[in-house]
Amino acid sequence: MPEHGNVFMFRNTDLNRFEEKTKSHDLLELERHWGPSEPAQNYTVTTDAFAAIKLVRYLDRVGFSTAVWSSSDAEIAQLTRNNVIAMGTWGALIALKPYLDRLSFILGPHETYVQNLRPLKNEPGRFEFVNGSYPGVVAVLPGVNGTRLLLIASRFTAGVVSLLTSRHALDELDQLWKAQGSPEYFEAVVTTETNGDGEQLGSGRVLALHRFPEPAGAIKQ
Repeated sequence: MPEHGNVFMFRNTDLNRFEEKTKSHDLLELERHWGPSEPAQNYTVTTDAFAAIKLVRYLDRVGFSTAVWSSSDAEIAQLTRNNVIAMGTWGALIALKPYLDRLSFILGPHETYVQNLRPLKNEPGRFEFVNGSYPGVVAVLPGVNGTRLLLIASRFTAGVVSLLTSRHALDELDQLWKAQGSPEYFEAVVTTETNGDGEQLGSGRVLALHRFPEPAGAIKQ
């Protein structure tokens, strides 16, 4: 808190838990000059807000009711009662770490590549950012008591939602899904061409799909 009641906000995009602030040299330097800091949860990433609006409108049109929570309000315990769609960067989804740790597709720092830990035949070990196309991870995973989790992880989630609500992307996803034996749970790599606001510019692609290596049922929390 600066003198005279003025307030400024600081964010280190490499950290997503306030209790880990001691890992940020810059934040510690600011605290040394200005005094102790405190967490703020009163902002929303623009692309995630647009993604939520797009998805709610789409689901409403096809007859599914939804409710929207911010990450500060949502808990992994929601999966015991509801089907959940979780969207954000890899770091922002840290509450879902038990799920992220089981995936074979791992979104890299600053969401510029996806690491492929278990490449299938003819698959690369890494899907890179190329010419404005950002990679992302989409996964359908088992929740608790028969619920499901749809995970959308990307630098620009709005572009991924636009892609997933398009006919051509759903057809690509369906083809890859059938090629893997139509698994109940799966994970996929997608790519979207976006502008600086996360709006989808190009058609985007579904690049790869893996069967999720967890039998039907809940992941231990």
